[in-house]
Amino acid sequence: MNLKRDTYAIVDLDHLKYNVELAHSEFKRPLMAVIKADAYGHGYKEVASFLKDIDYIEMFAVATLQEAIELRELGINKGILILGAIPTSKEDIDLAIKYDISLTMVDEDIKVQISKQDITNKKEIEGAKLKVVDKDGNNIDEWTSGKEPHMIKNLNVGESYTLIEETAPQGYKIAESIDFKIEDTGAIQHVVMYDEHLPVKVKTGDDNSYQYWIVSGLLSLAALLIIRFKVKREQQ
Repeated sequence: MNLKRDTYAIVDLDHLKYNVELAHSEFKRPLMAVIKADAYGHGYKEVASFLKDIDYIEMFAVATLQEAIELRELGINKGILILGAIPTSKEDIDLAIKYDISLTMVDEDIKVQISKQDITNKKEIEGAKLKVVDKDGNNIDEWTSGKEPHMIKNLNVGESYTLIEETAPQGYKIAESIDFKIEDTGAIQHVVMYDEHLPVKVKTGDDNSYQYWIVSGLLSLAALLIIRFKVKREQQ
């Protein structure tokens, strides 16, 4: 069985050069040749070899570290930027430094997880109305607590914010507000606000003391009336 396909692509390098010249004439700026994904099917080694001697093409962009190293081995001395998978191992980082390859740096979103918990069992409390304000008192976010902590994104690093409980769930006291500052880290930052239970009124014997005295007085009065009735009867 012949598995070879009859389809193929013809890349006209003269047309490629025309497109590059047209882009440069339009923007009048140095260009970066993005040739990731095998130059989008055109053959990144062949395209890079053809474009490397054009003065206003200052950099090449590829998808992987391996592609970048192969361009260096082709004799390309211009800047190379990796747009795709960022090397994370020490070995890969050392290779990127060795071959003078630029890496794309990505800033993680600032994430703050806010948890509303019962102070006794540390479980999430539903039904608390909460909000976060900035140092000027502007509302940043507001929500009602649920079974899971609430997540806020993209707060400003170094800025201070305040978590406020507007309404506590039934049976709980409103907690004091919490000030927190955003750190410069990609890790999730945690803010926990605890709610205390409202005091429970316990009934004791002392609460019914007034009833005791009323009953005692009525019994005493009844006893006096009975004694008086007997004395009067004996006198007759």
